[in-house]
Formats: sequence, structure tokens, C-alpha cells
Amino acid sequence: MPTKSKGAFGGQLRGSGGLGGGILPEFRDMMGPALQHDLTELPGLDYLSAPNGAIATAQAAAAAAFGADETFLLVNGTTAGVHAAVLATCRPGDDIILARNCHLSAFSACVLAGCQPAWVDPVVDPHLGVAHCVTPEVLHQGLAASAAAGRPVGAVLLVSPTYFGACCDIAGCARVCHAAGMPLIVDEAHGAPLAFLRGRDGAPAGALAAGADVAVQSSHKTLSALGQASMLHMRGERVDRRRLASALQVLQTSSPSYLLMASLDAARAAAQQPGAWDAPLHAARLARAGLRALPGLTLLEDFAAAGSPGVHALDPLRLTVAVSGWGFSGRAVAAELDTRFGVVPELATQEVVVFALGAGSARAAGMSPRDAFFAEIEQVPADAAVGRLSAELLCPYPPGVPAALPGEVLTADTLAALRGVLAAGGKVTGAADETLRMLSVIVEHDPQTQMLDCV
Repeated sequence: MPTKSKGAFGGQLRGSGGLGGGILPEFRDMMGPALQHDLTELPGLDYLSAPNGAIATAQAAAAAAFGADETFLLVNGTTAGVHAAVLATCRPGDDIILARNCHLSAFSACVLAGCQPAWVDPVVDPHLGVAHCVTPEVLHQGLAASAAAGRPVGAVLLVSPTYFGACCDIAGCARVCHAAGMPLIVDEAHGAPLAFLRGRDGAPAGALAAGADVAVQSSHKTLSALGQASMLHMRGERVDRRRLASALQVLQTSSPSYLLMASLDAARAAAQQPGAWDAPLHAARLARAGLRALPGLTLLEDFAAAGSPGVHALDPLRLTVAVSGWGFSGRAVAAELDTRFGVVPELATQEVVVFALGAGSARAAGMSPRDAFFAEIEQVPADAAVGRLSAELLCPYPPGVPAALPGEVLTADTLAALRGVLAAGGKVTGAADETLRMLSVIVEHDPQTQMLDCV
């Protein structure tokens, strides 16, 4: 199994210096060395449909990271994963219980499998006009309706998190499904980070950890994989692994892109890096505070807090902002953000603008030493300093090598290491509070100033 920092494809994609001779020079210049890795299934590079080398190693590493029994790399997007999951669980003539807010790929899956959609309605937010999630009670009613009609049900397919950040009560829905002998498939296209957030800032457990049998994730949307690169995770024995693998062999290309597969492995490794999610979570907290302070704006959680109907929890990395109080549509505000500030929202409707943060959304390099030296600073409790920019040069003795420099993002792992030095009888220099109960951090600029320019 590869380490967290080294991908399974690192020693395999050696490429060839002779590639690119027949390619338009401008395109070759734009792509650079990436073209050397645009390979096909050659000896030593493994086979996606029957992996036993680098691809198998990457899939095993992903399964361990996401808590799956088995993971499949997808080069045809989450759509292919949804199609395969339905083909593996539903036979012609079966019902499939579908949330009405499922992606269009679910309807296409019914065409492929020959199954009949039996729709269940999610809770609709009366204030924002957006769909949240299906509740266990409504799911139970849907299964009972199919049973009363004498129609066999192959599977249940739900969405969580939604585009707007509402998360389903997966555990409750899984209990309903499993009591009826049904597998639960979750379109978790926007939920890949949940496996790494581990409850921070109210994040719910990922679909698999909550009891789903299959979860399909768009790694290119919320992790750092290339476009159309996704993953399918399965757990337990309610879904036939052989049928699932056969369905994927039917649906996926026999000439998969090694650029896409390598990017999936790299995205998994990056998501596991210590502190990878500290800065994005902190950025989301700052953004929420700034948005709430702006007159006329409200957030999704102001209307639908965690625990309200159809909203078991909220994705802390997604900001759904109601803008009607400004007298503009969400689409108009989104267009203005793009034109004037280069900020491209994830989604805009008539009522709301949706922003998505990820591991690459917040600053990674921090602040230059000079800027950090002259910046305004404040002291905060050490745990609250995680994700903030350090204003101190924190150097543990031994070994006398700085663990954090002014202007760097303080991570939970750095803080834990520094505390470990003190617990072992060592010393940390550079801290105003030698006990490390308080840490000095750089004062963040209030985001209201720039956002008010949008009004």
C-alpha cells in the first residue's frame, strides 16, 4: 500500500521522451510534461477492469482511506458509478426507490437497467425553494408502497450531501433499507471530504461510515482529482461485488486515462495529509461570520439548522447564501462576483448563491515573513489557533528546528507535536505563552469590506 505522501503510480508513469511529435505545438506547450503520461494499458501499468498492480494498489489505499471494503476508480465520472451501482442491484422490471432530487444519471441508470423509478420526495425548504434530503419516514413509506403494489425493489438511491449542503440521515435511512432487505446507494458526489473531517465543525460521518452499502463520489469536485475522475466505494455484502465489477467493465472505457487514475490516487493522498482540512474549515468559518454580518444576507443554516426536517447535518465546507434581501437574484449576484472579483460560485438560483470550499480553496503558503512581521496580531486559545496564521516562531528543543514560522498556517498536527515536546519535558521557544495554552496569530482582515462592494 502506498504511503500517504506517495501515490501508487509514482514509479510506473515514466513516460516517453518521444511522445508529442505529431501534436499541434501550441497544445504540446500548454500540456507540457503531462503528455508523457498520457498512456494506455501497457505491460507494467495494470488493467482497470482486472487490476493486480498499480491500479489495485491505488484502489486498496483509497478503500482504507474512505473506510470501504473495496474501492473502484472511475474514469467516466460519478455518472458511471451510479449506472454501475444500479445495474448491479436492479433487474429489469424491478422498482428502484429514488429521491426526487437525484442527478439525471439516476434516470439514465433506469433506462440501462430496465428498472422503474419509484420516487420519494425530499423535504423542500419553504424559504429558499431548494430540496433538502429524504427522511427515513418518507423512505419507509416509499418501500411500503412498492411492497403493497407487489413490485420487487432492487435498491434505494439517495443524495447526500445535496448541492446546497444539506446532509441526509444516512444511518436512519440505512436502517429502513436493511430492515426491508434493500441495499442503500448514496450519490455522495459532493461528500468526499466528510471521511476526513471526522465530525469537525458539525460535519456528519460519510455515507459508508453511516451505513450505506455503496457511495459514489466526484473526486474532481471536492478533492483535487482531474475532471471526470471519481470513485465508487462499497461496504458489506448486500451488493454483489462480481456484478458491480462486471457492470463497470461494461460501462467504462477499455482505454482508461492514466492521468485521471493517477490524479485520483494523488487526490486521496493529498486529502490524507496532516492538516489538509484545517485552513479550508477556518476559511469557511471566517466566510460565514463575514456573510452573516452583511445586512440583507442569510445562510442556509439560519432557515434549516442541523436536525430540522430533511437536514440531519450540514456540510461545513459549503455556504448557501440567500441574497433576496439585497434586491437581486442569486444569478445576478453570481455574475457580478465573477465579473468584478473573479469569484465563481458553485451554483446560483433565483434565491441563493452557493460556494464550495475544498482542500485547495484556502491559502496554502500563508504570508511572507516580512508581512507576518508587520501584521497585527492577537492571542487566542491554542485550539482556536488551528487553521490560523502563526505570528510566532515556535521552535521545540530538542531538536531546535522550527515547527511553525510566522505567516505559516498552524495545523492540528503541529500543535500536537509542540504539546508533545512539553509533555516530554522539552521546551518550545518563541511562544509568548510558554505553556502553549494561548498562541499568537495574525489578525484576519474582515471579509465584509470587499463583499460590500458587490452590493
